[in-house]
Amino acid sequence: MFPLTSHELGKSFNLVSYLNRGGLPRVVLSKDPQLDLKSYVNLYLTEEVKAEAIVRKFDQFVRFLDAISLCNGEELHYSNLSNDSGVAQRTLEGYLQVLDDTLVGFQVLPFLATKKRKAISRTKFYFFDLGVTNYLANRGEIKPASNLFGRALEHFVALELRAYLSYLNQRSSLCYWRTKNGFEVDFVVGNQLAIEVKASRRVSDQDLRSLKALREEKNIKQFMVVCQEPVRRISGGIEILPIADFLKKLWGGGLI
Repeated sequence: MFPLTSHELGKSFNLVSYLNRGGLPRVVLSKDPQLDLKSYVNLYLTEEVKAEAIVRKFDQFVRFLDAISLCNGEELHYSNLSNDSGVAQRTLEGYLQVLDDTLVGFQVLPFLATKKRKAISRTKFYFFDLGVTNYLANRGEIKPASNLFGRALEHFVALELRAYLSYLNQRSSLCYWRTKNGFEVDFVVGNQLAIEVKASRRVSDQDLRSLKALREEKNIKQFMVVCQEPVRRISGGIEILPIADFLKKLWGGGLI
């Protein structure tokens, strides 16, 4: 089971609250979400790992958790992560496997099926829950229009897509696309859908550059920007979709 999704929360779903608290049931209903997140991190992410002896150098693993929380949603650069955590690169691979095995995190693979522009082959890492990520990274309150809000919104869309694909037994892969000359699309679902996530209330033509570059490959069916614009519209054949409309279409089976 994943954390609660927007679909499961229904009318009680609030985007800003979710981006801060995440979807763990106890935290969603908590009067003191930070205290409950602290308890969860200390009891599960640390004590359970320690009790099961999954890692031998526990203090080193805690430093790794702190470091990787700061690069959540970014490409994995092992040399940078090693420098930040003080953990050898070879050990990092084992620690990432621990997070995968315990369902604490997951990796989004690169989409490599492009010919006109060479794609970067590094994976991205996301924690399984937004609230846990925020606590580990010591982010504080995530406010609308902030840089952290945009990062959290992208993370949220990743979690919704992952949950949808799993719960409905969809076999489509969840990837991202980035080229060596700077084009990047946040999510590519199989060969069906390419999504760019923007926290802005007005999507510009510049925001569509990467989607248009990927569309030139002619191997993806649908292209969209998920954003905070108030009304759905089409620009250059690309759908601009408010976040609420995206969630409705996703869980209604109208996208994938």
